[in-house]
Amino acid sequence: MAPGLPLPPEPVITRWGTWLNAALFYADNFVKIKEIFLLLDADSIALRSCRKSILESNILEDLAFIKVHFFMLAKVIMELKNTQLSLNESFRIIEKVIEELSLIPEEIGNKVRVK
Repeated sequence: MAPGLPLPPEPVITRWGTWLNAALFYADNFVKIKEIFLLLDADSIALRSCRKSILESNILEDLAFIKVHFFMLAKVIMELKNTQLSLNESFRIIEKVIEELSLIPEEIGNKVRVK
């Protein structure tokens, strides 16, 4: 159905970076995945619910927002796992993230700034 489309990453409930990577994957591949769900012939409750969500929601816009404003967090999480970083380097990375997160617009930006 979609040659060349890799399997999506599996988020791990306790690992924020894996959730962000999954969101980025779906942001990049949403149109293909949507086409697949709309082509599936099965008529289960789960599939009907999924189709309804895909067609009636702002999922694509939400994923695009996440990709634009939060893509760097997955990378930063991996960088901060590096045990070779000095404390100074770690703080520099965190300060840069805080600066980038402060630029997020709208209501979501306000919620992030409060956190």
